Amino acid sequence: MRRRFHTLLAPRLAGLLAVLALLTLAAAAAAPAEPSGARTDEDAAVFSVVKKDDGDSLGELQEEAKRVRAGMERLRAEIDAVAVAYEATRAELDGVGRELVETRVELARTESLLAAQTTVVAAHLTAMYKSGDATWLDVLARAGSFADLEADVRMLRRVMDEDQKAQLELMRLTEAAEGLESGLAGRRERTLVLEARLEEQRATLDDALAERRALLEGLTARIEEILVGRLPTGLAKAPKGGYNQLTWAKALLKSLGAPLTTPNLAAMVAWEMAEGGHWNNSAHYNPLNTTWTMPGSTSMNSVGVKAYVSWQQGFKATLNTLHNGYYDGILKALRRGDSAQAVADAVADSPWGTHAFTVR
Repeated sequence: MRRRFHTLLAPRLAGLLAVLALLTLAAAAAAPAEPSGARTDEDAAVFSVVKKDDGDSLGELQEEAKRVRAGMERLRAEIDAVAVAYEATRAELDGVGRELVETRVELARTESLLAAQTTVVAAHLTAMYKSGDATWLDVLARAGSFADLEADVRMLRRVMDEDQKAQLELMRLTEAAEGLESGLAGRRERTLVLEARLEEQRATLDDALAERRALLEGLTARIEEILVGRLPTGLAKAPKGGYNQLTWAKALLKSLGAPLTTPNLAAMVAWEMAEGGHWNNSAHYNPLNTTWTMPGSTSMNSVGVKAYVSWQQGFKATLNTLHNGYYDGILKALRRGDSAQAVADAVADSPWGTHAFTVR
């Protein structure tokens, strides 16, 4: 029974396989041929992550560049904090210096006052000596009355009180000035130490920032290398006096005043590939297929997409279109420069007419 079962099953399987093969050939023959202008897998690579030999993908490199850029921002913040601390220390030192100057001025004024009072007392005593009134008994004997004597005593006592007060104030101000000078010297020494420390920290941070900047430049170069490698054959190298998708994207970003970040580059190249202008159609010098009319421009389709007479004219038309008030979302996303997909989404949400595309 079992042997007969196998005998009957084999022809049936062979027949079934033959039918499947015929169906497959028929489907292949009936399938329409891909248009010559359709996007190839090589072109589609612009929109997706492709592994390189070193194992780094475009997305991974972009994430690394984003982390490096964030680290650079943190380092800049640390440098700013160091500068603020340094300025605060300098301001404190300047404040102590001003206080010392004010104290020295007050000290000089008190010294002048004391000198004047000492001169008055010395002159009075000299007059008493020359006139023979050198003792209190002489003062008492020459006094016409006790009222005269009391007045003289009050005058001398007042002069001596003022003299004593001036001497005490002079001592206080002298001690204050000495204390300020001592404190100023200590603060100046601490400030110099802090200044040296801050300068050392700033130099260290500057070196770290330079290293991060070099790393970011290296990452950007690798990302650009990947993007160039994804361009269709024959376009990786820009013709003399012309552009490829990558160099045109860089030039447009510069003209827009947008940051030349890797997300922006990836977004612009993907947008150009989605539109297919200049390199893939007859919209000469018009990678984004704008319809802005310029002198000498001609329409290359029923929508009104223009072919321009030069790269300069195409740039101007593209800039005019982007700044006509309908594409602020695209400009904002490009000025942020931190998300290629945000740019792609802004393009899709705008009336530009590009079909939705993804940048990963």
